[in-house]
Amino acid sequence: MNKKLKVVIIGAASSSTPELFKHMVLNYQDLKITEVVLIDLESNAKRLDIVTNFARRMFHKHQMDIDVEQTFNQRQGIIDADFVVIQIRVGFMEARYIDETIPPKFDMLGHESIGIGGMFNALRTVPIIYEIIDDIKELAPKA
Repeated sequence: MNKKLKVVIIGAASSSTPELFKHMVLNYQDLKITEVVLIDLESNAKRLDIVTNFARRMFHKHQMDIDVEQTFNQRQGIIDADFVVIQIRVGFMEARYIDETIPPKFDMLGHESIGIGGMFNALRTVPIIYEIIDDIKELAPKA
């Protein structure tokens, strides 16, 4: 029996997720992924459905035997993961707008990743990342 390789993507409704699928296709022979679990918030359900269906079509087209599942239950999705990709934007695009518009009002450098805008982003995001890390340690310690 072949070893299963489970990849979990947290924040999977992102527009960048199809790029990850592309790399899974290009590296399928080396990666041998058997399962992909796509996790996002229920408020992103419509986009998550689109991304999930796209993944299924893409893997099917390339004759890849990868089970694609989606869930809003992060803890359930992480169980026994081998790899976890985290690509979240806490506060959505509304928060990014604030991160990138407040600093210039005070002649400060900053957008979502550097300067005071990056600090705003980090203050929102780091606590959530630690929660995800705790879940991974408990539910997928080998990830």
